[in-house]
Amino acid sequence: MLFDTRERALTALQSGLLQYAIRTEDLFLLLDSLLDECTRAKKRSADDRVTVAGLILAKGRNLSLALYSLCLDGLAQEAGALLRPLIECIERLEYVRRNTQHAEILLTGKKPAGDIAKEIGSPHRRLREHLNVAASHASFDYHAVVHLVAPANGGVEFRKEQPYVESKLRRNLLTLHAVQVLLCIAGWNCIATLPGVDASLADRIDALRDAVTSEMDG
Repeated sequence: MLFDTRERALTALQSGLLQYAIRTEDLFLLLDSLLDECTRAKKRSADDRVTVAGLILAKGRNLSLALYSLCLDGLAQEAGALLRPLIECIERLEYVRRNTQHAEILLTGKKPAGDIAKEIGSPHRRLREHLNVAASHASFDYHAVVHLVAPANGGVEFRKEQPYVESKLRRNLLTLHAVQVLLCIAGWNCIATLPGVDASLADRIDALRDAVTSEMDG
């Protein structure tokens, strides 16, 4: 009973949503490859940019996996609390890309996420603000609580669990894939100019970006 929604989601990913399962695996494999490149680059260079990129990508991978798990349980709204720090990972990578000296600033942990987003002119400001209101805190905002009740006998019923809805899982996975692509692009941009980096990673990123963009536009 506790994992009924997850079991139905996993069944769908083996049949009607198989392409989402394949793309999810491809994106995690791509993140793994980027982390492997950071590990190899760290052996060749003392550049703090490599250290920061590796740490941020590792954190981003963990957040992505947690988001994926929550989506399988039908807890996409609650997953929003993790989406904001994942977006912050993307912004931090861009911050380092613009100036390698920023890596040292990030390692001190004294630069607030909001200041970084403002400094780089992040395009994700509105999304961050929405997540702050509707997902990052225990809020009674409409978007934060609408999934917690259902019509029942002329009144409402407080839901004990979230039902499996294939269209929602499809949409939530597509959103996760889009953010993962942005994370991979930001990570690649940080390490692309380092000597000896595997240039074929750029082609893998482009292919996944095009697949996700095509579906979102469709």
